[in-house]
Amino acid sequence: MSRSVALAPLNARRHKIARTPNYSFERQERERAKANKLAQKAEDKRQQRERDRALSRGPDDDAPVADED
Repeated sequence: MSRSVALAPLNARRHKIARTPNYSFERQERERAKANKLAQKAEDKRQQRERDRALSRGPDDDAPVADED
């Protein structure tokens, strides 16, 4: 005798288990992303300052400035 059993698809039989949170890793990733963002922002500001200084200088402004005491 053969028995016919209706089987559900493999993925329907498996229960989806929630992953265990890894709080320290997630915090480290957020901190790393924040540090990268701050470093990029600082670099952009530095480059903007250099551009502004270059534009504000005239051709004769390369000479050193004498202190008046």
